[in-house]
Amino acid sequence: MNMHSILNPQEWYDLNRFILQLNDSEPPVITLYLPSYEIAAGSKILDEDTDIPGLEDVKGTIALKLNRAKYHSGSICVFGWSKRGESIVKEARISKEVPPLYLVHPKPYVKLLKDILEIGYQIVVIIMDHKKAKIEVYNGSELIEDIVVRSYLKGRHSKGGWSQKRFQQNRELQIGYFFNKVNQQLNGLKTDSIELILLGGRGLAKNKFLAGMESRLVARTRVISGISPDTSKAEITRRVISILDKMRKMNELKLLAGLASPAKHGLVIARNKEIEKKIKEGAVEKLFLAADYYATSPKENSLIKRIIGLAKKKGSTIEFITDATARQRLHKFGNLVALLRYK
Repeated sequence: MNMHSILNPQEWYDLNRFILQLNDSEPPVITLYLPSYEIAAGSKILDEDTDIPGLEDVKGTIALKLNRAKYHSGSICVFGWSKRGESIVKEARISKEVPPLYLVHPKPYVKLLKDILEIGYQIVVIIMDHKKAKIEVYNGSELIEDIVVRSYLKGRHSKGGWSQKRFQQNRELQIGYFFNKVNQQLNGLKTDSIELILLGGRGLAKNKFLAGMESRLVARTRVISGISPDTSKAEITRRVISILDKMRKMNELKLLAGLASPAKHGLVIARNKEIEKKIKEGAVEKLFLAADYYATSPKENSLIKRIIGLAKKKGSTIEFITDATARQRLHKFGNLVALLRYK
């Protein structure tokens, strides 16, 4: 499995399919996210909200589901609405813990679920000058680690102290020691899993630091402008998300570009039954699934889930294609496509 996701492939597929099912909702929609240890509080939350006329039956159905829910690790996500007088309630249980959230909105609030589905990459942001370095580690758009490294560097030479030459020598020594500390922190981050390092900050420190980085990390480093230690976390996160979106699109398009030549030699197949057969034989190298693919029947859905499970067991790489442009390219072959190792 080569996809960068916090969910295993089968859970990713189930959750993505669940979100697609919510497209049939009608306003207003109740959205309720609860970590498993908060399920008991769900009914109380519903009881306290008396400002949603017309959804009383929906609230009752949701409360009934919550009362019957058994404890499990992770979270429960419930969406409810009324359609021609009938209460429609959709429920998903996920292994990822989400924060409690309750709201009534014209549409289901699925951002939390889409964030979980995000095919993320590990990005490290280093913002530095000669006195301090902030190292922020992102898994997708989520900040998972925040490290600060400080320098003991003096800002300027003072009269009556050391000579200018000795001061400069000491300054360079302190800078080297500081850069070494930053590198130690960087090397402690399991650098093999880092896809991209964004290096920014005021002055020349970032360029000097880059010059001393290991070559294997330099290849993954991009110097960016417009960020400093004073830049807000929200702005940094916005920049990271923008870069992630571009990376995701570029990587998915690159993956799909690799199908053209094998397709000419019959090494790309798109019929589900044939894909299942080839996976059992161990002949499938990569499996591509469009994120907008919705299996319309229980039989088809079971087949897709079985294929994903077999692919994982047989060591096939599973790629969920999420970018709109990339999905269009995949659709030229099919919704579910396999790249074969051999015929």
